[in-house]
Amino acid sequence: MLSFKLISAKLFFVIFCVLQGSSQIIYPIANYSSVGDIAYRSNFNPDLNLDFYAAGPNFNWDFSSILYLGQDSLVNSEVNQTPFAYQLFFNNIFLYPNHVANFAQKGLDIDAVPNLQITDRFDYFRTSSSSLKKVGFGANINGLPASVRYDTIETIYNFPLSYGDADSSRAYYLASLPSLGAYGQWIRREYEVDGWGSLQTPFQTYDVIRVRTTIKQRDTLYVDQFQFGTTFDQPDITLLQWFSLNEGFPVLEVSFQGGFPIQSWYLDQLHVGVNDKEKDITCYPNPTTDRVSFNANNLSKGFIVELLDGVGNQIFSCEECLSISLGHLSNGIYIVKVYSNKDQEVFRILKQ
Repeated sequence: MLSFKLISAKLFFVIFCVLQGSSQIIYPIANYSSVGDIAYRSNFNPDLNLDFYAAGPNFNWDFSSILYLGQDSLVNSEVNQTPFAYQLFFNNIFLYPNHVANFAQKGLDIDAVPNLQITDRFDYFRTSSSSLKKVGFGANINGLPASVRYDTIETIYNFPLSYGDADSSRAYYLASLPSLGAYGQWIRREYEVDGWGSLQTPFQTYDVIRVRTTIKQRDTLYVDQFQFGTTFDQPDITLLQWFSLNEGFPVLEVSFQGGFPIQSWYLDQLHVGVNDKEKDITCYPNPTTDRVSFNANNLSKGFIVELLDGVGNQIFSCEECLSISLGHLSNGIYIVKVYSNKDQEVFRILKQ
């Protein structure tokens, strides 16, 4: 009788552990990153044989085979450590209390709109006990620093995040463009927590929930010289993120625009310091409709440029070329490698 009770107790314990190991998590705002936090990210090019969209309850995402392409870091910077000209709306609790930010992150440049260059961008975020919001951004707009607040603030997430949750928000801003006119964006963000389970990356295995976000953007451009304005829709962005209770940042993130991958990374401590610095070599514009050029100031003599398709097959190579054309190629993602005996960089280029 004692043996039966002991066996039953052990069996119950094993079942309990199994159930606990596969139970869904609820991700609270307390787990999300805050000012000063750093994510060390390893970049990769999504393998077309892997289905990043698939999700569901008790799902197993095995992405352990994805290939490392270099590392960088994502930093939640203090607002007062960003360029002073960017801080106008985001560090003034007396004049702009609704736009005071808790931290800022380096954002993506915008160079696909004619006569518009938005570079050196910082996005500003505000957190509360139940939400994460984007209140605006600072950037060099056509070479001049500017602070741009969202007239309608964008809600990124409402917390806690739990399987089955879904929500949406809208945002809008209009920025004055020196010597040009004005540029604005209408943004609609929809997200759904569409899965939970186990995630394997080359670095680690996690218990996660998965959040799928769709971002729709409509751009407005007004040119003073011609007294003319136009609006146009950007291709939808799909953002896939996996969150674990052990981390304040997504442990894996993949984004697609118009069906083409634009940014992919996973948290990784194995390669810290390998490429955690500002790039010595730059490649622009990205996205492009034809040519991409290279900043060769820091390249040693005899550098080589290689153009590869999305699965790594070489299309073209040249020595000491400062630009290459993609105009004859189909739209999609291409890999550009620029290397010499001292430096090497890998870029993922979107051809539109």
